[in-house]
Amino acid sequence: MKKGIVLIVVGVVVMVLGFGAPLLFLFPLLMGGGDDQFIVPGSKEIVIEKGGTYYLWHDYKTVFDNRTFSNDESIPDNVRVEMIDLSDNSVLDLTPYTSMSSKSPSAAKRTIGYYTLKEGRYDLRVDGDCSPMVFSLDSGVGGTLAMVFIGIGVAFVMMIISFALTVAGIVFLVKSFVSGEISPTGQAASQAS
Repeated sequence: MKKGIVLIVVGVVVMVLGFGAPLLFLFPLLMGGGDDQFIVPGSKEIVIEKGGTYYLWHDYKTVFDNRTFSNDESIPDNVRVEMIDLSDNSVLDLTPYTSMSSKSPSAAKRTIGYYTLKEGRYDLRVDGDCSPMVFSLDSGVGGTLAMVFIGIGVAFVMMIISFALTVAGIVFLVKSFVSGEISPTGQAASQAS
């Protein structure tokens, strides 16, 4: 009987963890912002370890360096953005792209555009006569979608394991009941001497 109850309890615990697993993968997204946030006007040196498409975001609602930012979603017209490849000091073109956005209770951001970057060091400069804003640079939706699918996949696997453990626990309880190890009231059956 004990083995059946233990399996059911473990199955329920795995189920609860299965519901919580996606949150572990989505937590960074829900909190908004990334490691490469910075205040503009200003500049930030960026190190790219894996080449690809990188999106420049305007984090118009966020908390950065213990300051709360709540700006207009649009960027003033006089703001100029430059990405300089430090290997040859060439200026890279920003491809405008404002179709992606991300919102959570604590943060909101919209893409400004994207760069196609190779491995290396870059200087991202933002100039203009504007109030302080927060920008960020990240590898975009591919990483976000991967996190979502990994979280869902982990949850699905844990639900299957939970179901299997719970069914196994019920089978053990039924076998104990049928074999007479426990009575219908759940008490251990008395052994005849």
